[in-house]
Amino acid sequence: EEKPFNPIAYKDRIYYIYGSQLRSTNGAPNGDILVKDFKEWMYYLGPVEMNGSLYFNVWLSDSYVFQLWRSDGTTAGTILVKSMNQWPTTYPHWGFNMVSAGRKVYFIGKSDANGDELWETDGTTAGTQMVADIVPGSAYPEYSSRLVVGDTLYFVTSNEQKYTLWKTQGKTSGIQKVVEDTSSLGLIGTNNTLVCFSAPG
Repeated sequence: EEKPFNPIAYKDRIYYIYGSQLRSTNGAPNGDILVKDFKEWMYYLGPVEMNGSLYFNVWLSDSYVFQLWRSDGTTAGTILVKSMNQWPTTYPHWGFNMVSAGRKVYFIGKSDANGDELWETDGTTAGTQMVADIVPGSAYPEYSSRLVVGDTLYFVTSNEQKYTLWKTQGKTSGIQKVVEDTSSLGLIGTNNTLVCFSAPG
């Protein structure tokens, strides 16, 4: 049985993913409407809001394509931003859910050349791009915790028994390594302050 996932409040309505559909409701008995039907089963990330629009990723299971979409809450205003990759057998590696920071949305995107890496979008096709190839080539790290402090995204990766905390404000500024440890790292944020803690493995 299908269930609604990832509800988000937007423009006095609640938007959510239901099966292959993006839907919204105002809470009234007849207030539920279809926004977009992808007509095939999908994996998804989001939606999240940035700069007045909703953003979400979908991986369409029949056509094997990974896409970024933007919506203003209407069917006509739900548009494809970018198809990032198409591949025959590989499932996407989600890592962590989409998150907005400043005027960007960050997500884990996939390409044949670089594997699953951190991507960003400013809502345009040209501005949807990989932030950095953390593990060169088609290999990729495991992504876990992520936290936004101000306009900065902090996130944790693990690779070859090492856990690394990174920070970025987007492709222009690049990513910076904050700390590396052999124990897993966790993040807590409060009042624009980041706390990173290590949990012995």
